[in-house]
Amino acid sequence: MGADDRELAAMILGFLRNELALDVAEIGEHSALVTTGILDSAGLVRLAALLERRLRIRIPDRDINAENFDTIRRIQTYVKHRAPG
Repeated sequence: MGADDRELAAMILGFLRNELALDVAEIGEHSALVTTGILDSAGLVRLAALLERRLRIRIPDRDINAENFDTIRRIQTYVKHRAPG
């Protein structure tokens, strides 16, 4: 996991801890977030909004789903494909 991946993972874990009041001690990069109910649909939309704001990317509504956002690893992969450049 590179520096950018670590920074993104820290941002996601910070969101889960601070915005959703979740205990993130047991959440790793491959932990299922959406399919296990850790992150519900409202939380998923809030996380996508945070990523758009902080990373200056556009996330189409159709992309906000478990396929792209179920794990930190999937989010990292998705963000890399959305990043300009």
